[in-house]
Amino acid sequence: MYVGGNDGVLYALVAATGAERWTYKAKGPVTGTPVFDEGTIYVTTGENRVYAIDAGSGAWRWQYDREAPETFTIRGVSSPLLYGGRAYVGFADGYLAALNARTGDAVWARSLAGDAQRFVDVDATPTVVDGVLYAASYAGGVYALDPADGSVKWHFPVEGAATVRADGGRVWFAATHAGLHCLDRDGHLVWRQALAEAGELSAPVLLDGALGRYLLASASEAGTYVVDAASGRLLQFFSPGHGVTAPATTDGGDVYLLTNGGWFYDLAVAM
Repeated sequence: MYVGGNDGVLYALVAATGAERWTYKAKGPVTGTPVFDEGTIYVTTGENRVYAIDAGSGAWRWQYDREAPETFTIRGVSSPLLYGGRAYVGFADGYLAALNARTGDAVWARSLAGDAQRFVDVDATPTVVDGVLYAASYAGGVYALDPADGSVKWHFPVEGAATVRADGGRVWFAATHAGLHCLDRDGHLVWRQALAEAGELSAPVLLDGALGRYLLASASEAGTYVVDAASGRLLQFFSPGHGVTAPATTDGGDVYLLTNGGWFYDLAVAM
């Protein structure tokens, strides 16, 4: 089990006992989710760096740095996406980069800031579905890109977009202040569900139920919303008090929530 900390340390722990196997000291807080691929751990830090660390020994393999912008940035970092021998990762300067997963060399880097001059962060973790790379910039909006060269297929402008989910010809994402969105594969809006005074929204989670597909989104000032993925209709709302900032997780049967108040919930899915 690999865990990063605000102390700048990446910890490798034995999952069964919690015993420490090795540690690696990075520069800056390790706030990105560590990603394992073919014996290597890839992780991003709050200092606009990506590290590749040997998963067995904790030895440094490579790192890729970008200069942090001089203006204010949005809290959060993009976790790397490993696909086709490359690591795709976003940065606070508004760029999405494709890196050679073995060497860390940049294959391409593209700005997703549009015309924005501030809050251009690409903190959303990218995803690839059916050969299309989806990414989001806080100020620039949602992009569909060619993973080979970063060329833009389409762009949907909206402020505050978070990590994108895509499947079955639809693209879903949450945007702070604008709510949940569903686009078709050409970038056209299918529906939008405004969630008034909900606060910061987490990345949505897709859940297949007995009667259809659902979208789960957590809100820092409210709780967790369950929305029909096809129509955007609000089906259920769970409010544990103090809000929920962490995204929900699911094993396909139950839904697990960690609230801002420090409570951990296991919710049975009955839909």
